[in-house]
Amino acid sequence: MKVNELVHNVIWPAVAGSILWTFLVVAIEPHCPDASIRPRLAALLLVGGYLAIDWMDTEAALGNRRQYTWLADVSLAASLSTFAVATQFNARWSAWPLAAAFAFAFIGHLAGAWDTRTWSSSHTPRVALALINALGPAVLLLMALFLNESYAKWSEFAAMALVVGLYMTLARKHRRGSGRSVA
Repeated sequence: MKVNELVHNVIWPAVAGSILWTFLVVAIEPHCPDASIRPRLAALLLVGGYLAIDWMDTEAALGNRRQYTWLADVSLAASLSTFAVATQFNARWSAWPLAAAFAFAFIGHLAGAWDTRTWSSSHTPRVALALINALGPAVLLLMALFLNESYAKWSEFAAMALVVGLYMTLARKHRRGSGRSVA
């Protein structure tokens, strides 16, 4: 089994499942049950759901992925798993691994890490996807700086919702136009 297939068939669904499991753990037995429970649950559900959908969307292109796609996938998986654990325990530093995930996605899109071997996206879609991921840390920082603590906890969900929403919109538009996936 090649590394790309190992990451796609084992690690990626394991991370999505563990994040969704963490959602259930927080819902059933929240660590530090306070006003932050709703934003924590929303962020975990969004991240876990997105990873599951992304895994299914990239299934068709698995055998045609670039040789080193796994580097971008493993970096994202590690940072999102760390984010989930930090979110479960309501750690103050939970935004850092999420910001790292946005940074890995930014770099991965600029480098064309998710292009296929037979098709490379042009510079414009790569930059657009990278810039979408750059919005994540900007939202995290701005919300954390300008909102009181109870609202600032929503910054992680807001950043993910903005990035995932824009990504899905661009991906759908790009797929319709070219018949190829951007992931």
